[in-house]
Amino acid sequence: MDGVFLIPLVAGTLFCLVAGPLGSFMIWKRLSFFGDVLAHATLLGLALSVAFSLWPVIAVCFVAVCIGIFMSFTKEEALLSKDTWLSLLAQGALALGLFVFALSPRGRFSLSQALFGDLLAMEASDLFLMAGVIIPSFFLLMRLWKPLLLVTIHEDLAAVEGVPVQRVKTLFMMILALCIGVTSTYFGILLLSAMLVLPAVIARFTARAAAPMACLASLIGLLGFLGGLFVSNMLDTPVGASVVLTHMVLLMGMAVRAHFKRHAFDVSS
Repeated sequence: MDGVFLIPLVAGTLFCLVAGPLGSFMIWKRLSFFGDVLAHATLLGLALSVAFSLWPVIAVCFVAVCIGIFMSFTKEEALLSKDTWLSLLAQGALALGLFVFALSPRGRFSLSQALFGDLLAMEASDLFLMAGVIIPSFFLLMRLWKPLLLVTIHEDLAAVEGVPVQRVKTLFMMILALCIGVTSTYFGILLLSAMLVLPAVIARFTARAAAPMACLASLIGLLGFLGGLFVSNMLDTPVGASVVLTHMVLLMGMAVRAHFKRHAFDVSS
C-alpha cells in the first residue's frame, strides 16, 4: 500500500480500538439499531454545519450527543417504547438532514461523501481531532467497564450495588455519540453502524465472557479493516464498503463453522 493509505490505516486502528467494546455493549444492551440512529443524526449535524457555516465536527457531535442523552432518559414503560423512539429519530433525522442539505449551498462535504464516506480524503488534522476524541473516550469506557456491565446485566441490581445507573447510561450514550460523530464523515453514515456491530457479532461466536469478547471484537475489527483496505487498494472500491463486506465474509465463515461444529456435536452425542 502507498502513503495515501497511511492516515486511513491509523484512523481505522483508532476506530477499531474503541469499536470493539462499544459494539459489544450495543449488542448486549440491544442497541444495534441505535448506531443507525446516531449515524443518521450526523447527517443532520453535517447539513446544519453547511447551512450555517459551522465547524462540521462540532455540529455533528452536538446533534449526536443531544440524541444520545435524550435516549438515555427514555423508559421502556413510557407511552412510546425505545424501539419506537429509535425508529422515529432515525427517520426524522435522516429526512431533516436531507431536507437541509437540499436547501443549503454546496459546502465542504457532498451528500455522497456524507452517506458513503471518503476515508482517503482524511487529512492529518482530521486524524488528530479523531484521536483527541477516541483515545479519551476509550479510557473513560474502560473506567466505566464494571458499572456499565452491571447496568447492562440488571439495572435494579446495579442500583442496589450503589451504581449511579442514569449517570452511567448517559455517559455511555455520550461516548457512543461522540465516537460516531467524529468518524461518520469519513467512514460513511450508511456503513458506520455495521462497522461497529459486525466485529462484535463475529466475536460472539467464540468468546464466552464479556472482556474477551470486547478485545476479540477490536482485533476482528482491525483485521476486517486491513482486509477491506487491501481490497479497496486492489480493486479501487470504496473503503467503507470494502471493510463491511470483508466483515460480512468473516461473519458467514464463522456462522458456517459454528453450524458444522454444532452438527458434529449432535451426531457424536
